[in-house]
Amino acid sequence: MENFEIEDELNKKYITKYPIIEDLAKKVYRKALARNMSYISGDDCVEEVISAINDVNERRRFTPTEKELFENKYELIVIKLCIFNIAKYGAEGETSHSENGISRGYEGPDGSADSILKKIVPLAKGVDV
Repeated sequence: MENFEIEDELNKKYITKYPIIEDLAKKVYRKALARNMSYISGDDCVEEVISAINDVNERRRFTPTEKELFENKYELIVIKLCIFNIAKYGAEGETSHSENGISRGYEGPDGSADSILKKIVPLAKGVDV
């Protein structure tokens, strides 16, 4: 894998404490390069993975632990969210974009990845009486 480097000290701490973050970041990096997103860095991938894990946990209502940051069955969703967000670099906040006869739109009224997040089934929480 070419040039996957982590330079940010905080990111280095995250991947030391949680090796799964580095594994996911490398998968995201490979997928991004395969899609000609050569502007992406290892640090960008780590930050996107952390953000995507938080989004999945929030949607799932899952509380992470030291041993389990998120439920592994949602790994593919984490990766898809990362790629979706990386593809929007430079177009943050836009819901659609047209330039030189090429138009593209993003999901959701705020440009979010609603169709990806809809695949997450929220956990039911008990109610104390």
